[in-house]
Amino acid sequence: MVLPIDGRWQKCVTVAENFGFRVIKLPRTLPQRLHDALENVLIHALVWAFRPGKPRGRRASLDRVHWWIPRKDLVRRCEDLHQRSRLGASPLATFGEA
Repeated sequence: MVLPIDGRWQKCVTVAENFGFRVIKLPRTLPQRLHDALENVLIHALVWAFRPGKPRGRRASLDRVHWWIPRKDLVRRCEDLHQRSRLGASPLATFGEA
């Protein structure tokens, strides 16, 4: 997953953790960092090409992280969603609750 490095990064991590994910940032090797830098250039070029009116002041870098959810948590959440849908409740109404 690619996340912005600015202040929104922590908000994204908090939302992911509320849904049961664990956000892991692994150290990057030199070739990976070079790949990331070139990928950032590509992303900014695509944004510039398809949204030319976008404000130019926010040239934030992007950070790569892994999102994981333990299998038992995923199975439990799927079972809870299934049970809620059988009871007639909105299955996604409380999905973010732990």
